Amino acid sequence: MEIKDILPSPSLSDYVKCFRVVHIHPSKEIPRFSKFYVPKPEMVLHCVVKGAQEIKPTGETSTELNHRCFISGQQLQPFIFSGSGEIFNFQIVFKPTAFYKLTGIPNSHLANNFIDAHFIFGNWIKTYIDQLEHAQSRDAMVKIGESFILQLVLKSKISDLRIDEIFKKRLPELTNVTVQKLAKEYHLSEKQFKRNFIEKIGVNPKMYLNIMRFHKAYNIKNANPQWDWLKIAVESGYYDYQHLSKEYLLFTNYTPVMFHQQIEPKSPEMLLGVAKQIYDHRFKELVLF
Repeated sequence: MEIKDILPSPSLSDYVKCFRVVHIHPSKEIPRFSKFYVPKPEMVLHCVVKGAQEIKPTGETSTELNHRCFISGQQLQPFIFSGSGEIFNFQIVFKPTAFYKLTGIPNSHLANNFIDAHFIFGNWIKTYIDQLEHAQSRDAMVKIGESFILQLVLKSKISDLRIDEIFKKRLPELTNVTVQKLAKEYHLSEKQFKRNFIEKIGVNPKMYLNIMRFHKAYNIKNANPQWDWLKIAVESGYYDYQHLSKEYLLFTNYTPVMFHQQIEPKSPEMLLGVAKQIYDHRFKELVLF
């Protein structure tokens, strides 16, 4: 199994956080895999270049999805990604406000959804998929992804947004700042700031900052399984373990201990023996934007 994040060209760094390659080779011992994905602070354009995958949101009324190329909006609940056989998923991970700037579509319309890319980009997406299928290397795929984004940039009529400045702060500052303080910095009422944030990011600012903090804790635990939960809570910006546990329940439906004893060990990364390599890298970086 390979999970690799590749940085974009500097000219696209305001729009793309990274290009991500997810390549899974099931074995005879593990012919079928299933991954319980927790909410991350990101929106992603997925393209399943090889194989077939199924996505099952965990909501009560959710249905199984089999899109070939799709946008995953900002997720507030976990979802299950599963499949059998070889899978190659090439992803474009957007900066927080980028999708809105590139398409003019409010991110709030995409939150907690997986949208077939054809509905957003039309037949143009077929060309993109075809190019990725015939690419001879990872580098070639990245160039195709950059060309796709560059065309969107050239068509876009929305310039940089004031709210982008928020994401130039360091993560510890963001996870400990209040919505009231952020609104004051932008000379807006709290109500105006929340409305603006939801349109550009997809969810309200408090929820988004909570997702950022939770995801940091999740990465730290997977990189350092020997750490106790109090240390992880403090490192991630929580008041105490109870505070961290409350958000684990909110974003995974499990307590931290239950999740990392019962759910995470069944992930493809763990079963295929590559989790330490992946999460060690993420722990060293811990750069979410």
